[in-house]
Amino acid sequence: MRDVIVVGTGPAGSTAARILGEHGFDVLALEAKRHPRRKVCGGALSVPVVEGLGIESDDLVEVRKSIFVSPSGFSLELESDSVLAYNLPREQTDSWLARLAVEAGAELREGEFVRAVIEGEGRARVIIRRGEYEARAVVGADGFGSRVAASLGLRPRGWFRGNAFCPVAYVPLGGDLRDAAAHEFHMGLAGAGYAWVFRHSDHLNVGIGALVENYGSLPTEELRRFLEEGRSGLLARAARTGGGEILGSYIPYNGILGRLYSERTLLVGDAGGFVNALTGEGVRGAIKSAELASDVLREVLEEGEPSEEGLAEYQRRCEGEEDLGVNIAVGREMRDLLFSDLRFLDDLLRFAAEDDDMGRLLLDLIYTRRGYSELVREMFRVLPKRKILRALRVAPGPAIRLVGGISDPHFDPSRGRFRA
Repeated sequence: MRDVIVVGTGPAGSTAARILGEHGFDVLALEAKRHPRRKVCGGALSVPVVEGLGIESDDLVEVRKSIFVSPSGFSLELESDSVLAYNLPREQTDSWLARLAVEAGAELREGEFVRAVIEGEGRARVIIRRGEYEARAVVGADGFGSRVAASLGLRPRGWFRGNAFCPVAYVPLGGDLRDAAAHEFHMGLAGAGYAWVFRHSDHLNVGIGALVENYGSLPTEELRRFLEEGRSGLLARAARTGGGEILGSYIPYNGILGRLYSERTLLVGDAGGFVNALTGEGVRGAIKSAELASDVLREVLEEGEPSEEGLAEYQRRCEGEEDLGVNIAVGREMRDLLFSDLRFLDDLLRFAAEDDDMGRLLLDLIYTRRGYSELVREMFRVLPKRKILRALRVAPGPAIRLVGGISDPHFDPSRGRFRA
């Protein structure tokens, strides 16, 4: 009988295992694969994540310059005196965090595929392919297709249909690109999704993020088309050997689950829907949700045994946290506003090229350098009245909710079906 079993050792799972291990709990972390393992992701990390966890690698790439390409092809280049983010392959990030968890006292067992979690009789049973483990509590950190969430009836209807799918290509580099922007964003692809091109130390990470229902063809075909068209300046300078390896994965892009807890289990990271609903970035939300889950579990376990009433506190904290539930809610409204009319998005990027304040706000939004509620208020102060009126015309619902601060962070499969 363990105190806590953590299922999955991505950023969320490893963070929870590390924190609970540091507090002296008997923690078992189960990983279906073996580190280092490939994870479909752009590989961008926020500054607080890298600096807060002390991540070190010769492959860390500083991001100081970003290029935004509008739906009409207008290109906006924005540069910062300070580091905006870092690029690092996810397999390195995940391996680093898993090692920190082990150093904190958690036991890691790799190659253990979890099929289900069964609660009852004063324990949680974690069912694996051959046998089971038992614990007082479980942290479900097993990603978008979480077996933990499904087995406990926590996965909502429409989860796969109402979220996003991202195909990603890994393109080998050729030539010296150190003077080039580390990030490119191409807006308005795949039914108002966007493509990214992130420069890593030895390859380009190229992908598309769009809601599943907005793809006009297979996601891999959309990505191959983007690669072949060569609209990216980075791609034009890279040695493209057939576009490189292409992988794909679902990501939660429409809010968090309305119920993140059961009698003895909490869901964190992608399993709970903790992905920025504007940018699709998930590492920061994964780590923050794991921190909150660890705090609640520590309090509950120190007082006695877990219960639905005790673990419900985790839901309340996630929804009210500025850097988590609030940003997810406001970010989704911003996404709905910007992509409701691609001409409006095009106009905003052109305005950012002329107005330094708007350019700075755009960087703050994309890299979450401040809370979204504050940024939205400032954005409405910076925008000319005619552009605010246009926003009210093209997307009255999101615009009004943003002004009124009445959005919610919960998963809604009907949100964001853009056909632009």
